[in-house]
Amino acid sequence: MSPSLPDLDSPVSISEILQYYLDNNPSFAAYVYPEHGTGDLAEISMFEFIRAVYRAGNAVCRDSKPGEVVAIIANLDNLVYMALIAGLMNVGLVPFPISPRNSPLGIVDLLRKSSAHRLLATHATLSGLIDDIKSEIQSGGPYVLNIEETPNLQEVFPYLAKETLEHPFDPPVRTFTPKDNDTALYLHSSGSTGFPKPVRLSHLNFKNYISVLCMDEMRSLGFKRYGAAGLPPFHVMAVFNQLFVALYAQITVCLLPPVVTKPDALPVMMSADNILENARLTQASAILTIPTFLTIWSHSEEAVQQLTQYTLVFYGGGPLPPSTGDYLVSRGVKVVTAYGGTEMGLLVKATIDPENWSYAEFSDKCKIRWIPQGDGTFEAQFLTTDIHHPAVENIPDVKGYATSDLFVPHPTNPNKWKIVGRVDDVIIHSSGEKTVPGPMESIITATPLIQGAVMFGRERDQTGLLVEPSMHHEIDVTDPAQISAFRNSIWNLVQDANRIAPAFSRIFKELILVASPDKPLPRVGKGTVARKAALALYEPEINELYAIVESNSGGDSVDPPNSWTAVDVESWLVAQITDILSSGINVNPKLDLFEQGFDSLVSTVLRLHIVSALRKTNAAFAREVPQGVVYSHPTVERLARYIISLVNNLDADASPAKTRPQLIEEMIEKYSQGLDAPFPPPEIPINTEKHNVLLTGSTGNLGAELLAGLLSNESVHRVYALNPSTQSWDVGKGLYPEEVVMDSSYAVGGGYGESKYVTERILVQSGLQVTSFRIGQICGGEPNGAWAMTDWLPILIKSGLTLNKLPDAHGVVSWVPMDAVTSTVLDTAFLKDRAPIAVNVVHPRPISWSVVMQNIRHALVREKSLSPEDLTLIPFQQWVLELEKHVDSSSDDLPALKLLNFFQLQASADDRIKETQAGESLGLTPLNIENAERISQTMKNLEALEASIAEKWVKYWVRSGKVLFCTGGASGICRGMTEAIMRHGANAVIIGRRLDRLEQASKELSAATGRTCIPAQADVRQPNSLKEAAQKAINVFGRIDFVICGAAGNFMAPISGLSENAFKTVIEIDTLGTYNTVKATIPHVRVTKGAYISVSATLHYNATPYQVHVSAAKAAVDALSNVLAVEEGPHGVRSNVIAPGFIAGTEGFDRLSNKDDQSHGFSAPLGRFGDVKDVANAAVFLFSDAASYVTGQVIPVDGGSEHLRSTFFPYPQSVLDPTSMQKLMKGKL
Repeated sequence: MSPSLPDLDSPVSISEILQYYLDNNPSFAAYVYPEHGTGDLAEISMFEFIRAVYRAGNAVCRDSKPGEVVAIIANLDNLVYMALIAGLMNVGLVPFPISPRNSPLGIVDLLRKSSAHRLLATHATLSGLIDDIKSEIQSGGPYVLNIEETPNLQEVFPYLAKETLEHPFDPPVRTFTPKDNDTALYLHSSGSTGFPKPVRLSHLNFKNYISVLCMDEMRSLGFKRYGAAGLPPFHVMAVFNQLFVALYAQITVCLLPPVVTKPDALPVMMSADNILENARLTQASAILTIPTFLTIWSHSEEAVQQLTQYTLVFYGGGPLPPSTGDYLVSRGVKVVTAYGGTEMGLLVKATIDPENWSYAEFSDKCKIRWIPQGDGTFEAQFLTTDIHHPAVENIPDVKGYATSDLFVPHPTNPNKWKIVGRVDDVIIHSSGEKTVPGPMESIITATPLIQGAVMFGRERDQTGLLVEPSMHHEIDVTDPAQISAFRNSIWNLVQDANRIAPAFSRIFKELILVASPDKPLPRVGKGTVARKAALALYEPEINELYAIVESNSGGDSVDPPNSWTAVDVESWLVAQITDILSSGINVNPKLDLFEQGFDSLVSTVLRLHIVSALRKTNAAFAREVPQGVVYSHPTVERLARYIISLVNNLDADASPAKTRPQLIEEMIEKYSQGLDAPFPPPEIPINTEKHNVLLTGSTGNLGAELLAGLLSNESVHRVYALNPSTQSWDVGKGLYPEEVVMDSSYAVGGGYGESKYVTERILVQSGLQVTSFRIGQICGGEPNGAWAMTDWLPILIKSGLTLNKLPDAHGVVSWVPMDAVTSTVLDTAFLKDRAPIAVNVVHPRPISWSVVMQNIRHALVREKSLSPEDLTLIPFQQWVLELEKHVDSSSDDLPALKLLNFFQLQASADDRIKETQAGESLGLTPLNIENAERISQTMKNLEALEASIAEKWVKYWVRSGKVLFCTGGASGICRGMTEAIMRHGANAVIIGRRLDRLEQASKELSAATGRTCIPAQADVRQPNSLKEAAQKAINVFGRIDFVICGAAGNFMAPISGLSENAFKTVIEIDTLGTYNTVKATIPHVRVTKGAYISVSATLHYNATPYQVHVSAAKAAVDALSNVLAVEEGPHGVRSNVIAPGFIAGTEGFDRLSNKDDQSHGFSAPLGRFGDVKDVANAAVFLFSDAASYVTGQVIPVDGGSEHLRSTFFPYPQSVLDPTSMQKLMKGKL
């Protein structure tokens, strides 16, 4: 009778599973490998492996106590590595395998956060890394770390593949029977979004992870030997698939041969060739691998033939290029997507479904909540259940783990989902559109030419691509010819990626950035590119690339046509357009390009190609190409005629064939064909109670407001077009009527307005129930006056501050607040009667431009503490002349320079209004609003734009540029507060002693928030260095609004054992450091009427043993802040204290919590430890307008623990018996 199999529904502990095999199946082959040099198969029986586990545990156990964390950073064979992990767990120690690819700073961070005071390492092969770790430990404050040599192959497997019962053996010195809440092991995240994070797996997590892993399917599919050799041993996939599949699924695992037989030896380097050969030699029936290897194997016929022989081919750890997966499946390879994570386990079924290979099917034992992102993607959240407990729980409303991974559902099978990227990877463009880069990147990387690709484009119109050439394909990135050649070499793959992407996500050749060999892309432990770090590293180059494109001075190296004849120019244009569109279309020279897939982005790039080609002929020609050249000449034939005329110095438009009104009418006629036919009756009865709404542009400012309003109502069954189409109205005819004007000459002007007019006319002919809204200038409204800084008026105001002059203008403004526009649109939408064909939306009570500008001026003087004589109003024309004097200046301080042509047109319009002394300012069309006032009570009762709304605009503009100055902001609680403040729109300066740590944190904070964070090296004990840091903030940002005094030092010591120098050091860092920070920044904070937060603690509210130095220092900080609030209050400056309690995941928490049971001695009314976000949220409140009347306060963030009056430590035991504290605490006394 065959031995029974281990129970997967109720997995037992490591000690129990080892004993199970000794009792039931000791001869089972746990591992198989080809012997080095001969290729003969060697088997490691479960009996021999268990003895190896016992030996490894005995070698490390010594006088340790269960629960101690033992880190592993070693170049060991995977066979020995797995035995070492199991050996540590068997004796009750907590293994923490760590990738040696992590930075020393990242490794020390992992050690500190996990309280690992022992490190097992291979000294001979990692000496440099070990030295760096020691150096980081010494420079980062008191921390005890004992570094030991790992047990080696001979110690663990002395009779390799030949051990029998007769061989001598020492039994385990102890075995450990864990409780569910005991720590089983630590693993770490990849660090793709910053430092890798330690993830604690309790024994309950561990057993749940075993249960959800698809071992049942592996058994039923007949896995005999499992080829899982190609995985690094510190990764969660390796630990579970190499160690626990062998132990719990009772499946033989195929490994690479062990070769580390001496101290300076290295394990077999994994490669695509030797992993596949290893699977062949070990006669694997299924394999698990990484996408990179699959891509390489797909190019080898022999490799593909071998892959077809396997029961299935699992891949995980990253995306597989669709072309690779499709090809392998077409050849009969049974590709299956694996998915999981350290935080929640490996969660997919081993379901073979060739047609849907890219979709994962999740285990029935996990509960998933899918969170829609509004763009067809969903974030996966794994909720805690009785049978699946994620190791990390980070969802605020329910227990579970939010992965930040984005999936799309299968079109027909609700159980299948395909991963497409991450929430934090999604690129949100300035248009509000979203690009999910994962699928495109996976296509682009399917070539041996490049080893990494990262898309960019956040807050930009256009998407770009950063690529890193692979070894032997590097180029000189300073040579334009080499850059152009490399772009061309990968262009076919980029075109493939563009074909699956929406128009706004397409990558243009001009926006491909090639990484320099001297500046490799940063990578995480598993070898994938660290996206945020890479984008932060190349931020200057990315900005420069966009600047070239935006200035239209760049463009890839484009060869001109063979000649400047019509035939050659047309042929050349067709080739360029085909290249840019990446869609394989046949371009018709006679048809409108915008009917063939063109949009504004494509037009910009085509203009760049034209400019580049002309520049090679005559630079003067290139300078004459206008921005809207493609819009003005929208067919290949017309564009070719224009280019030829430019080269020949002719006037292409000297005799236009048709007038603009004629062209408009032709367009209306063309797109109205067939609309006169009656609509068929609706197949579904119209429900007048339940309406259906089609809302376009919901990601824009107005669209978002409309969406919010719609969500609070039922729904609607009407179509609404938002169409300003009044740009040439003759004011002599009065107000623009709320009807469709049939004379198209009144629409002539910019192409945007003309297009809206055409749309309105077509919709009228469609027979649909339509309302066209002609919306004037939208301004900031309730509740906070939000008016986007990218709109023309905020740009004008910001530039006016630099010029110290604001423009005055004639006429009135009818700007309408955003909330009023939204209400008017929705009031119309929900009309019970038929809505009018047209509704004009402007303010019903116009007000003088001069009054509005004076109100803005007064608000600016107050908010920025300017002199009453500042910001004088001058005529608009004169203001534009002042602006023109700075044409060669930086556009950062004078953003109006980018819109100089726009403001010049406004100045001309103001001159015309000056003659009539009537009408809307700056030439806007006056609109009749009878319909709007009749339909909408909001519009009817709308109050004029008084000084109060102007004050809200100014406060919003000023607030959006606020600056935080934070000591200690590179790590811990202060870093969390810094990130939260930055996410609310502030830029930041973080201060600390370690420049490398500051620079890393600055890059990560900038990447995470989209704001700017800069490092400033300073010691808070040195006043001059802090003053230099404050001056750096002023030099870069021009202001300091918020200050967090957060630098601190702490350790545990009784008064009797605390030296005078140790006490003095803490006072200097905490108290004197806070004082020095205030002194360095107060002149600047007074100017902005800003606020201070000092970070204190709750330890001194009750007498806490071993914390006299910190208690004294923090009590002084509290007092300092109170005095600061009193002294600086008259200057408009506020000062408060945040006193964090026990905040999980921080260094202080680790030092003051029980290493065996972190909840020991802790109680809080809210029943949990705090989180860094809790403190960060308090900081956001104290720096916000909501706290404008809060100063001189100490705000404990401790879950109410303050009121329980507990000392936390056992009293008086902790004082009378210090050794009891040594046993209890992680920190040293």
